[in-house]
Amino acid sequence: MKMLLIVAHDYLDESLLEILRKNDVHAFTLIRKVGGAGETGERGTPLGVSFLYPGYNLIVFAVLPSDRAEHVISALKEFHAARLQATHGHPIPFRMFALPCDQIL
Repeated sequence: MKMLLIVAHDYLDESLLEILRKNDVHAFTLIRKVGGAGETGERGTPLGVSFLYPGYNLIVFAVLPSDRAEHVISALKEFHAARLQATHGHPIPFRMFALPCDQIL
């Protein structure tokens, strides 16, 4: 199994959730109003200011069988590529990680 960890700006929430649903991901954890800093600025922290992307991030955790995870990863990579093209190559506040995962309980 793999755990997908998605960190994105909160304005992407509906698009991300739609992709997950279209790819039969119906079990996930969504955490909203997450602060942090990275390539596209700092958000949701006491001193965090990003003029390009003000607001907060969100985090999505989804645990899937490895073969299904690869399918979802492909769909999210397509989404990322389209957004990147729309911003003419400027970084967008969207990161995705895949980690090996063993369910204990």
